[in-house]
Amino acid sequence: MSMLKTFTATVFTLLLIAENANAQNAYTVVQMIQTPLSREDMAKALKQGHVRAFGSEPNESRLAMGWAQVALENGHGRYVYNHNLGNTTAWATGQSAYYNPGDHNYYKSYATFSDGAAAYWETIKRCTAAVVDFDKGDSQKASHDLKACHYYEALEAPYARLLKDLFDYAKRSVLPGVYNDERLKQQIQQLVGNSTTSPT
Repeated sequence: MSMLKTFTATVFTLLLIAENANAQNAYTVVQMIQTPLSREDMAKALKQGHVRAFGSEPNESRLAMGWAQVALENGHGRYVYNHNLGNTTAWATGQSAYYNPGDHNYYKSYATFSDGAAAYWETIKRCTAAVVDFDKGDSQKASHDLKACHYYEALEAPYARLLKDLFDYAKRSVLPGVYNDERLKQQIQQLVGNSTTSPT
């Protein structure tokens, strides 16, 4: 674990204790519950979440890279907990519920995959260089920039190799089914129509 994440987790834990001591109940630590989903459903959730975060649909490369990273972080969707896609940690303003897997990190807990996907993209949005890398389909540079933004702690080179393999797999085997889903197209159109954020 990096010193930054250890420090952040310690500070967050102290904040939780202080809040509870003051009986303000601003934060709640909830039970860790496994919420797996299929590879294709993960891509659908990420597509919908992108519209909520950016106000528009992602291009194919951005969606494939986002899927690849979430697949890498969450075991192809098998190891998702509390609808948290990408294992986003305790950074959200106004976020009230977190779960702890037994280490020193607190991860955001969401009610739906749509909420978890939107939060994932909001996290990526803060790492502006990585957004550009996602659009270019540049997995090596995306891995470098995500590391620089303290998104992950793993070694960069193997992370980049896995991200490239999963990116290629997403474009070849996952996204075609997503783009052919008529019901999803209607849902996306409705989300875009209801969105109040500016498109990317």
